[in-house]
Amino acid sequence: MLFRSTGGTIDLPAVLTPFIETIASKRFDASAHLNYQPSSGESFSAKAAGMKFSHNVLYGTVPFNAVQTNTYLDIQYTTDIAQHKLLFGSASTTDFFDNRTLASTTSNSYFNSDVGFFMQDEWQISGLWTLLASGRIDVQNKFGTDRKSTRLNS
Repeated sequence: MLFRSTGGTIDLPAVLTPFIETIASKRFDASAHLNYQPSSGESFSAKAAGMKFSHNVLYGTVPFNAVQTNTYLDIQYTTDIAQHKLLFGSASTTDFFDNRTLASTTSNSYFNSDVGFFMQDEWQISGLWTLLASGRIDVQNKFGTDRKSTRLNS
């Protein structure tokens, strides 16, 4: 009997008497945020977060073991130049799933990552009008292509 799960396929014995599912999970989360203003009209910001999740399960007597790790990082710099408020930044994420099950007939371990770069110009044209222009590019290893987006608001 094959049992399919996110982490892969496990070949279970045809008869499991009694069938007992035992789950033991461990999780660790952490995050940080830093703001720095070296001068008026100028700022630097950094945000980071991470998570590690260990998943150990027994399906009867057959084990399923996996570890998943996620990270996030966002860095931004803003500055005011005349009527322009400029923002430059980068953001990245990673997702790593490691199937450590010895009885697994297939492995669904994977690693996904993406990094993006963005910029924005908020231009105060007059007391009534503001023009906002921005652009972003993302590079994702899962899809193998660049994703681009642009915005123009007034």
